[in-house]
Amino acid sequence: MGSKVLDVVSTSPSEINVVFGNFDLPYQKQFFNALLLLTSAFHVLLSLTYAPRLLNAGIFSSPLAKELASLVALTTTWCFYTAWDLGRVDAIEIPVLEVWAYIFIGTVACGPAAALAGTWEWRAVRLADARSAKGLLACKAER
Repeated sequence: MGSKVLDVVSTSPSEINVVFGNFDLPYQKQFFNALLLLTSAFHVLLSLTYAPRLLNAGIFSSPLAKELASLVALTTTWCFYTAWDLGRVDAIEIPVLEVWAYIFIGTVACGPAAALAGTWEWRAVRLADARSAKGLLACKAER
């Protein structure tokens, strides 16, 4: 039944856009960009304020620093998994290792929350491209 529906829908691009539309993508991008900017600014501010103290006392001398390190590791791992999953379903054109390098650099430079926001914005755009009418028709043509 699903193939019958896809046959009917694929003959008419306007119906595809209604079913698989990306109407909320601009709003998602605005949200993720705002989140990225706010969390990045917060990360830089905290880094400039507390980094000298942490480096002088030893990075893991504070219990809070240890917990934050585990949170950063967890967030970065989730971003890595997201990139790997997009690579697994062929939704990206660049190698996953290259994406992982960007995620790592973003985590260090802008903070884990900003890296997560950037990764999820990128994910939303890649998935929208992958499930667009063009992508669906290409998948149908390969069958």
